[in-house]
Amino acid sequence: MPPTRIPDALVRTERLVLRCWEAADAPLLKDAIDTSLEHLRVWMPWAWQEPSELAVVVDRRDSRNADGTARDTMVWELTAAEYRAPGTGAGAPEG
Repeated sequence: MPPTRIPDALVRTERLVLRCWEAADAPLLKDAIDTSLEHLRVWMPWAWQEPSELAVVVDRRDSRNADGTARDTMVWELTAAEYRAPGTGAGAPEG
């Protein structure tokens, strides 16, 4: 059964931030996947098809996030509210 309400693209609590990945996050996502393959492959069958070129990661993200209303297929990130990846703008957005 589909959810009755799909969350907004950014959900913030006191301790956590849940947000949709943005195009600028693709290098960070690729690095996270590539450096975690040994662990991901134990649990995630798709990880056996990695590593992918950055352009493939961008295309994959774009295809899932193409329609801003189809949030059930979007790529999500969950981070601690105080986290901000250095120099990327990723993590908890200001505001």
